[in-house]
Amino acid sequence: MSRESVGKSYEKSGHTRSFSAVENDGDEQVGFRLETSWLAALANSAEVTMVALVRTLLILLLLPGCRGPATPTKIDIGKDLTPKGATMVATVRNDDPNVWERSFTVQAVYPTLAIGDEAFYNLRKQGWKLCGSDDKWTGSADRSRGTPATIYQRMQQWRNGKETLKILFRYRVEEGTDPAAMSAQRVTLWLEGARTAQELDRWTRAYGSCDG
Repeated sequence: MSRESVGKSYEKSGHTRSFSAVENDGDEQVGFRLETSWLAALANSAEVTMVALVRTLLILLLLPGCRGPATPTKIDIGKDLTPKGATMVATVRNDDPNVWERSFTVQAVYPTLAIGDEAFYNLRKQGWKLCGSDDKWTGSADRSRGTPATIYQRMQQWRNGKETLKILFRYRVEEGTDPAAMSAQRVTLWLEGARTAQELDRWTRAYGSCDG
């Protein structure tokens, strides 16, 4: 009896698959053999992908620790110093981006400052220092309106590097009104940045040294 073997192969997706057929003694015996090389390649590819994924995750987890201490985020001074509930908020800017003015009104009891301790704490954290020794209330008579009143004012001078900040607190208490009663306090902020050495020297002579 003759014995004949026939083999065929073809390519698919870059991997070889093959099959063979055998005829023996008039009885047809057909066998198919599937190459497993493509399965092995697929498994290796999945393993490489998993290793790369694990490596990436480890880098992301360790990266924050390699950056060193975090740099404090610079606050928006005008917004940070404006308390919640403030009314008549107004901001004035000109062609110089380093100069702006912001004002607002807060209901408060004299001699309370409309800006709270937390806001001043955050201001100092950003490097601002209070300058001079004239941070106190002063009073003056005001007869510009129908009812005579007393104007209470308090001015603060702050500096941070080449930036300067003035804060004016102002109450107007009409005659016959208890100064300790709730009244409107108007606060105005003036910020000037990128000041020259000569301007800062004049600032120091006018307002004195800064704390801290």
